[in-house]
Amino acid sequence: MTPRQTPRPALRPVLLLLLAAVLVLPGCSTIKGLFKDQDANEGVPVSELYDKGHDQMVHGNWTSAITVFKRLVAQYPYGPYTEQALMEIAYAQFKSGRNEEAISSIDRFLRTYPTHRNVPYFYYLRGLVNSDRNTVFLQKVWSLDASRRDLSTPMQAYNDFRIVTERYPNLPPIHITENGSAEPDVVSPDGRVHDTDRVAYLNDHLHALAAAIRAGVDVRGYYVWSLLDNFEWAFGYERRFGIVRVDYDTLERLPKDSYFWYQRLIAHHRARHGG
Repeated sequence: MTPRQTPRPALRPVLLLLLAAVLVLPGCSTIKGLFKDQDANEGVPVSELYDKGHDQMVHGNWTSAITVFKRLVAQYPYGPYTEQALMEIAYAQFKSGRNEEAISSIDRFLRTYPTHRNVPYFYYLRGLVNSDRNTVFLQKVWSLDASRRDLSTPMQAYNDFRIVTERYPNLPPIHITENGSAEPDVVSPDGRVHDTDRVAYLNDHLHALAAAIRAGVDVRGYYVWSLLDNFEWAFGYERRFGIVRVDYDTLERLPKDSYFWYQRLIAHHRARHGG
């Protein structure tokens, strides 16, 4: 009779478990860190978060400001700081050229807080955003083919300004302080800059603005952005806003076609209306 033998313990699984314990225990914090939310704004008090986001706004760091304010809204979904943060998000999106996101943020606020004291501001901001959204481009220099022009966003801007005027008649006059188009302007072989896209953009928006004024919107000022090419928060030096081209190496200035178009428009208006 074969003597019964006691089974030997399986050493391989035991050793593997011991090895895993040795590796995991010292590196526990490291491994946990791989899954930990690395957002430095997590858990920060609401007032500190708001101040941090506001500081980013003051310095023109729109993307960072949006990130901070979105964290504030996620952590503290109710209260005055949250309502103000929603306003700051929409404005920062507008300033950074994220117009579709800005419209979405504005519409969400208007649906959530329809009686909020800052509703007039949001309609006004929506008007500014719609004024800034691009239209379709012209095919030929100075030719404004109505069948090819998309007036939806300028007219939406007009509607927004009209809503402000009709619902809130005691508000101060409106000044459009920045309205322009960022384009990859180049000097043509003839030595000129034929920025037909910008001409179309400005023409469409000024037509919408004129319609708003005729409807009773109290607009006292309009400013093209901008006179000279410069550094832009959204595009850096990649695209240009000016109606006068600046050579960034020599600083030589060259009026673009939009400059002469705007010059003629002003002269025509003065001849017709005086001033």
